[in-house]
Amino acid sequence: MYLRLALIAVLSAALPAFAKDCPLPEGFSAVDPFAAAISDSKMPEGYVLFNLWALWCAPCREELPLLDAYLAEKPAALNVFALNLNDGEEASAALFKDLNIQHLEPHSSADTELLSRFKAVGLPYTAIIRDGEVIATKNGILKETDSITDFITCQTGENP
Repeated sequence: MYLRLALIAVLSAALPAFAKDCPLPEGFSAVDPFAAAISDSKMPEGYVLFNLWALWCAPCREELPLLDAYLAEKPAALNVFALNLNDGEEASAALFKDLNIQHLEPHSSADTELLSRFKAVGLPYTAIIRDGEVIATKNGILKETDSITDFITCQTGENP
């Protein structure tokens, strides 16, 4: 199965990046108003914790179990979408089995331009997306998820 991600430049600086004045999660940076918008029929609506990873990336392999465990306790308003770059869904599914990943679904894309479109320095790369708009990004491994929960709870007013 092929996953398409089309990135569209937002030409208007009039849209605010955050619904409320909430502190960003640990290690995340705010994205300028010209952030890329994402259009994909498989991308969930609302708030999405979007993660790019690869099989060869050791920090990515370390991070995947954290993301998988986070699915069990995340705020209801947040979806988690992990996307493998260039390895294919079969290879992704095999790694998920080896790592005992039970909640994340293996998605894959052969789009080699994703990192540059997101202005990602490398992998792993994580973005918080609201209704197709990237509002915060992190290059490097996630060490914790509490500050992500706090940020989403502040944004939505919902408790996990």
